[in-house]
Amino acid sequence: MRNVVVYLKNRKMKPKLASWETIKKEYPDRFVLLENPVFDPTPYLKEAILLYKHKDQKKVVEKIIELKPYYSTIAYTGAFTKTALRPAEPEMVFVQGGTFMMGATPELGDDFLDIEKPVHKVTLSDFYIGKYEITQAQWKAVMGDNPSHIKGENLPVERVSWDKVQVFIQILNTLTGKLYRLPTEAEWEFAARGGNKSKKYKYSGSNVLSDVSWYMGNSGKRSHPVGTKSPNELDIYDMSGNVWEWCNDRYGEYSSNSKTNPQGPVSGSYRVCRGGSWNSDAYNKRVSYRDFNWPDRCYYNLGFRLACSSKQVCQGQALSRQEQSQATPSF
Repeated sequence: MRNVVVYLKNRKMKPKLASWETIKKEYPDRFVLLENPVFDPTPYLKEAILLYKHKDQKKVVEKIIELKPYYSTIAYTGAFTKTALRPAEPEMVFVQGGTFMMGATPELGDDFLDIEKPVHKVTLSDFYIGKYEITQAQWKAVMGDNPSHIKGENLPVERVSWDKVQVFIQILNTLTGKLYRLPTEAEWEFAARGGNKSKKYKYSGSNVLSDVSWYMGNSGKRSHPVGTKSPNELDIYDMSGNVWEWCNDRYGEYSSNSKTNPQGPVSGSYRVCRGGSWNSDAYNKRVSYRDFNWPDRCYYNLGFRLACSSKQVCQGQALSRQEQSQATPSF
């Protein structure tokens, strides 16, 4: 398939459609590459250019993100990254690797779903996971917008699809030089259980849900600032309730086989969500409870937290403001 480029050298230059070969030859330092389109993108790109002429950067970025499902790679520079501020990086908690039984274990009670069975042994390497859910302020620092339904800088960001979360991660990694990602489902459950410090609580950090969770019974029909309930054994907050959290894995049924660092199925239509939210009952706040959703859907009770492999979290230096303006994130 052919490549299509939108070139955005700076605000004074008229954006134009051109071939990848021409732009790379003439202007190797600044370009937007839309690689391997599966349909003719020209009408969409013209719309993006029209928005750009009107200096509506937010809508241009939204249009480029909207095109994401049709391309294997999208990169952008120029006007988009020039105004980027250094984002507030998430506070991470170290989780020492270990082995645990994943799924609806006996101490969690008998109100489990079939998809939480069979219980199976999982071994994980060391990793880091976010101490808090990503906030609206953190999202806005990276993406420049706030899609959330319930507004508040320290509230968890929501109404973000799995696909848009991938865009956030790619840009954050470019700006920071780090390698953040979503947690795997196994990492999420291990951390929610308290890792190697687990006291086998039903919910993340307690058997008393109201101590650790914002849920239907105490939320007042809204999300709450992150970290305002008690943490779990690893000093991680809000893994039961507040907002659902995306995991990296595609959804698939469990098997009884032991696994090491499982990544989930290699194919499937859905991505895993965990943790329950402020507008649901107690049963889905259990640390083994699973749900799933389409990766392009967003909801006012669904957000995320980040993870990172232990050797990666300290790799790289945060980029300078000048380097940020020259960065070319790809996703």
